[in-house]
Amino acid sequence: VFIVINFYLKGMRNSCSTFDNSYGLMNYNRYVPIPECIINIVTSVLIAEWIGPAGIFIGTTISTITTSLWREPYVLFKYGLKSSAAKYWKRFMLYAALTLGMYGLTMWIIGITHAGFVVSILLVILIPNLIIILLFYRTSEFAYVKNLAGKVIHRIHTH
Repeated sequence: VFIVINFYLKGMRNSCSTFDNSYGLMNYNRYVPIPECIINIVTSVLIAEWIGPAGIFIGTTISTITTSLWREPYVLFKYGLKSSAAKYWKRFMLYAALTLGMYGLTMWIIGITHAGFVVSILLVILIPNLIIILLFYRTSEFAYVKNLAGKVIHRIHTH
């Protein structure tokens, strides 16, 4: 679970990192890796001693949340976009809640159906993607991704 959480957090941070680089704001965050590393090592070791290897991933999650997860958007919005990050955080929380909801619903359906491994994999693929399509099919972001996917599929078929 914490491997997936870390992957999710990294993915959510990518947009800020891209803009930070574009705006040349890396200097503002140059010291963030130091406390992030210290927090990661200390929490990972302490939690790993308590619950085992999973503690390492929990420590990584803690270090990310307590440092770069909030710092990178703060710098981007304050020094790059020169606006409030409130809308960003509302959307971040909405997406996090949606992701947790999709996870919960998917696991609940798998649990009540007593699905086997192959069916569980299919449900894990289908349920979240159907929810995303239903909720976002009218957004400009969805249209962009759909267009991009169409171009990729067209390229594959022409080669």
